[in-house]
Amino acid sequence: MANYPDLKDNLSSLKRDYIFQNYVIGDFNRDLYQVILGFVTKEEPVYNPLVITSESGMGKSHILHSIGNYLIQRKIEKSVFLLNQDSLINFESLIKKDKAILNQLKSMRVFLVDDIDILLKYKSITNLFELLLEYFYNKDVRIVITSTKPIKTLPLSEKALSVINSGFTTNINRINLKDRARLLAYFLKKWKIKISPDIAKYIVQFDNLKIRDLRNIVNKIFVYTNLQKIEITKDIVNSIISDIGVNQKKILGELEQSAPSTSKPGNEELVRAEYREKLYVWEMKGFNVESLKKNINAPIEDLRSAFITFTSNIQRLIDLNKRFGMLNETRFPSQIKKVEKMLFNPDIVEDLETWIKTLEIKNAIQIEAYQNLDENMRANNYLFPKTNKQLFDTITNNLPTKNIRGVSFYIRGYKKTGKTHLLHAIFNKIYFGHPDILIYYIDAQKLMRIMEKDGVRKFVTKYSYIDFLLVDDIHKLLLIPKEKWQKLIDFFNTLIAHQKIIILSSDRELFRPLNEIKNISLQTLDYPDFELKKSYIKYWFEKNKINIKPDVLNLLAYSFGKNFGIINDRLNSLYENLLKIKPDYDIKDILNLFPELRIISEGSKTTQPVGETEKIEFTIGDLFTFERLINDY
Repeated sequence: MANYPDLKDNLSSLKRDYIFQNYVIGDFNRDLYQVILGFVTKEEPVYNPLVITSESGMGKSHILHSIGNYLIQRKIEKSVFLLNQDSLINFESLIKKDKAILNQLKSMRVFLVDDIDILLKYKSITNLFELLLEYFYNKDVRIVITSTKPIKTLPLSEKALSVINSGFTTNINRINLKDRARLLAYFLKKWKIKISPDIAKYIVQFDNLKIRDLRNIVNKIFVYTNLQKIEITKDIVNSIISDIGVNQKKILGELEQSAPSTSKPGNEELVRAEYREKLYVWEMKGFNVESLKKNINAPIEDLRSAFITFTSNIQRLIDLNKRFGMLNETRFPSQIKKVEKMLFNPDIVEDLETWIKTLEIKNAIQIEAYQNLDENMRANNYLFPKTNKQLFDTITNNLPTKNIRGVSFYIRGYKKTGKTHLLHAIFNKIYFGHPDILIYYIDAQKLMRIMEKDGVRKFVTKYSYIDFLLVDDIHKLLLIPKEKWQKLIDFFNTLIAHQKIIILSSDRELFRPLNEIKNISLQTLDYPDFELKKSYIKYWFEKNKINIKPDVLNLLAYSFGKNFGIINDRLNSLYENLLKIKPDYDIKDILNLFPELRIISEGSKTTQPVGETEKIEFTIGDLFTFERLINDY
């Protein structure tokens, strides 16, 4: 992902094409629209928060973004903060990047929350949402919340529910025939598509269509008419509607109606002919009908039984299509393609369900792992000593290509030598470069808390899907009981036996019982060399807009500490006690502040260590990252 914009960039997270001007008004949302006009046009809205509920696909996100865009464009409010599934990760990254970001939240005048019921599936989000809700409510910030479930059913505290219920809740109703026709006409006009009136009437008679469904139907019609130059027929419409998994009752109803009411001998040929006709219809819709073809000449009762089984499997396929549509298509693309080939084959519905369930678990684990990630800790802002660079290249270039599997690495480095940054850099490189790999980063203590919460068997079953496990600061578990260690070691060895990869970091030598992990390789991180220290210090001075002379740079790089953590602490001390007071300092001022440096300065004509130092190529990025701000979040 790219660098995230500052929260002050109001439109950075709002979709600019979601505005009131292209929001279609009908019987299903007219009352909602009137409520929203009252909310956005008054300097102080009568009701706050405003809650909008409806089924998924009914335009809640559109109206939410429209509210934000309207308030900003009309300069009614100066700043909008949108919290949804996409911006949530951005927001977490901003928090971890800079503590000052919370000060910017204090200036927000509009708080928009999209699909709160989905966000609250992540347990860590509940506390964050309730903190923000209380703060913004007390500051009279405009609050708009959307949900696909009733608010009273959400896992919120009584205090949070009380705040929400003090506002106004409205609903988007189901779409009637007239509104479906109006919406279809709008989408066809927008895409400049012409279809026959009969086809348009046929589309809108499907009574379960939502706004999103109508838009998807028109998108597919556009592909048929403009790209493939195919005339739209009722069979194609049926195929499209089947593809997007809507109006399940109508599709299944057509199938059930084909079943004859009698099986008397005189009616057999008529019954068989009806089945052949329906078989052809389902084949035209793209479904695999081999099981029906095999039974088309079988006894009527066997054919009827095959058809009933087929009907049941079609229903399951439609449900599975909906679940598949909720998955992140950018992750695990190879498996996604394999599943796509199975979506219209009722004969393998059991296998399909297993595959989709696996992808759902893997997606959930990957989202969980991403919440643990500091996306700003990348390779391009990590100052690599030679050995550390070789280790990073070995792990990120060789392991993902399956040249090496079923191994574990124990990375030892003293405090502040960049172990955590290295693990995050590995995660970022593999996550964005190898989307088929499920990589998981976690702190050791949090890993143990998850094991205790889920139970060992459930934990092992769930997390066995991980291909690449990164565990930071494993030494933090030194004091846990022996039986818990054994469960953890067994889990690690299970992963390795299944050709997975484990990377552990610690500031200790390899200790028992970690030596029981199979195929473990020991690696030690180097301290930064003289040139890297110089680069770090030079960047620090540039970041703080202070000039540094070569003799001062050499002295500090040689004497300020072995690792970046110590160097950074001393640089901060230098800034507070000298640089902030006297920007035009000289080397004597530094020696007065740090008398111990006189020995180094006077005892050596050169501050560079003896021996050649290899220069490492790197790009300076944001070297400063911080721990999470909100401890109970």
